[in-house]
Amino acid sequence: SAKVGDEVKINVQVLEEYELTKLYVNNQEIDLNTLTFTMPNEDVTIKAEVTKETYNILIENSEGIVIDSFKSATAGDKVKLNVYVLDGYELNSLYINGEKIDLKTLIFIMPNKDAIITSKVTKKEFNIQNDIREIAIKIASKAKFNELVEFNIIENEFYEIESLAIIDENNNEIFIINNNSFIMPASNVKISSKIKVKKYQISFIDEQTNTEIKDSIYVDAGYFKIPFYDDYDEVKIYNSDKTVEYMKKNKYLINRNITFVYSDYLEETDDYIYDYDLEPDGVDYIFENIPNTYESGFEPLFGLLAIALAFFFKKHLLA
Repeated sequence: SAKVGDEVKINVQVLEEYELTKLYVNNQEIDLNTLTFTMPNEDVTIKAEVTKETYNILIENSEGIVIDSFKSATAGDKVKLNVYVLDGYELNSLYINGEKIDLKTLIFIMPNKDAIITSKVTKKEFNIQNDIREIAIKIASKAKFNELVEFNIIENEFYEIESLAIIDENNNEIFIINNNSFIMPASNVKISSKIKVKKYQISFIDEQTNTEIKDSIYVDAGYFKIPFYDDYDEVKIYNSDKTVEYMKKNKYLINRNITFVYSDYLEETDDYIYDYDLEPDGVDYIFENIPNTYESGFEPLFGLLAIALAFFFKKHLLA
């Protein structure tokens, strides 16, 4: 109570989420700055008008996500966020002032202060499928979106890649950087290629003359049938490590450029066969591997001696 004419100060306590907008004494608005009135000659009725206070909603967008909402809301209001996650990204968590928001509802209660919205976003991981079987390719089986993926084609002695492509799930071809890497798209990918058999040059050389026996040819990697010629006794290969391979079989595995070297190691002096027909009945006396002595001048003498001995044996021993 108060006496007529007294100055009365009103004590107003507003709950945290509310704001005092107007104050009345017997329907007369009083100054909110002073909160005082003069006691009239009657009882008084005090009435207040309050509203919920409005606070800002501040959104800190992360890479790969766009969050949309009202710019402000009053304390206690339910606020639903609109969240757009870009391809290749995954929303792990969403926060209001450090407290988690339910990702299923995306709703939070507006506090009696500004709301700061943050998020945790990660890049998705996608599969890399390698469909190439003839040639080994060293590459990861998975990679994250936008990651640089490097690969290494292991050299193969039998096959080579004619063309190679990285294809995503929408059948789009991914650009290959420097023939050994690509940027991982927001999709699983597969590696496909066109494979062809390697070709190697085959040469045929006479070792003594160092000339070609026949023209060089190109053949597919694999087994090759070696041509043998009567004029040569040996076919061999000189390897890069200075070892020598002698061809014992008809086929040789071609996995590099090869030069087959043909040689004949029989001496001339061991290659003469004398065949004399001494009788009309066709009996032949054959003397093989007679040393060649033409250089000494005795060869004609040995020939006559052989004929004389043969005649002697026939006349005296067979008589």
